Amino acid sequence: MSRGIGCLSLAWVAVCAPWVAHGQKRPAAPPAPRTPPALSLLESGAPVDQVVAGLQYADALSGDGKGNVYFADVVAGRIMRWSASGRLSIVRDGAATPMGTSVAPNGEVVACEARGRRVTATDADGYARTLVETYQGKKLNSPCGVWADAVGGVYFSDPRMDHGERFEQDRERLYYLAPGAAEPTPVAEDLQRPEALIASPDGRTLYVSDIADSKTWAYSIGPGGALTGKRLLAPAGARGLALDERGNVYLISGTVRVFSPSGGFIEEFRGPGPASSGAFGGEDGRTFLLACNIKKPIPGAPPGKVESQGGLYAVRMKVRGPAPMAPPVAP
Repeated sequence: MSRGIGCLSLAWVAVCAPWVAHGQKRPAAPPAPRTPPALSLLESGAPVDQVVAGLQYADALSGDGKGNVYFADVVAGRIMRWSASGRLSIVRDGAATPMGTSVAPNGEVVACEARGRRVTATDADGYARTLVETYQGKKLNSPCGVWADAVGGVYFSDPRMDHGERFEQDRERLYYLAPGAAEPTPVAEDLQRPEALIASPDGRTLYVSDIADSKTWAYSIGPGGALTGKRLLAPAGARGLALDERGNVYLISGTVRVFSPSGGFIEEFRGPGPASSGAFGGEDGRTFLLACNIKKPIPGAPPGKVESQGGLYAVRMKVRGPAPMAPPVAP
């Protein structure tokens, strides 16, 4: 099961270090001053401990605000739960390439299944139901990033990923599925390839990573899930996004870059391997979990043949994750 490797330590990286995001380099941007160590969001001298090992490819982390973190072993098609007390359990087997998760106010785990071309919700008993799989009668592309709001609505991105089938949608969109709706509504159609998304702790701002355009955008959330006031948060895309209680946004793609809600650069750090996703958890909410997938040579295989060995790694922070969303009150 899990094991500790407290001998690992965080490695600071310069702002100009190569950016790992689907093989792309980070676009040129004005140099940002490095935050002095005294102002770092990480605990001083905090080690990085491996808390989950043996995954084929770890990704899709999301916290429920109560200390529990949900994540996916993508290749295995498994959605799992790391509890606030550090216990590991299986939520569901058989998900078709789960690329993103979000915990709804009712406790269901909403997941984007890229190869299944659908968005599903799994309850506490492991029962999964399909929320949406088509738009205007045509199959979705490859649902990827997802965020469930406080009223039961769901935002999700739908980029094109190679799953061996013909794409039916004419573009890569960001959608909103209103509570109880069978058909999603496009809320952003001007993004090249939207992937990761997450909302501010107050639920008023949605952050969306456009991985092809190497940018992360912020939108104001309006009535009915509408998005307005698009503004640039950061000149970089990300495979995963996370938030802390202050509303700082963590862009995760190989390394972790932290930006304030207004877009100011705060700091950059890395785990023991290329990171794909992250979320806050733990009994006091100050444990930041990071999904890292380390490529290692396959014994006896030709040179260049590698396998991904995924795991979750934990580091202690000075800040907590956002508080849990309150479920909607029935009229």
